Amino acid sequence: MAGTIAILGGGLMAVLGVTRFASHLQGRSFVVYWSWCFLLAVAAILLAMVDLWLLRRAYRQSRRDLFAREFMTKEFSERFRTKQQENRPR
Repeated sequence: MAGTIAILGGGLMAVLGVTRFASHLQGRSFVVYWSWCFLLAVAAILLAMVDLWLLRRAYRQSRRDLFAREFMTKEFSERFRTKQQENRPR
């Protein structure tokens, strides 16, 4: 949600800064306005990176849980041990 707000805010500021406020932005107000626009764009990028990191972390955890649920059962480990013992060179 915060990423969406940052993207929309930065986009709106960029459009308004080029069209509606172009004649009013002079000197210090120009620098302050576009600095805020830049900061919103950087915030959107950082929020997207954090979101991607959280998504990848959740994906890895779900893969671990699935593996544990399917393959870490007593039945599976017993079958795996017996197959290893049968294939062991004598």
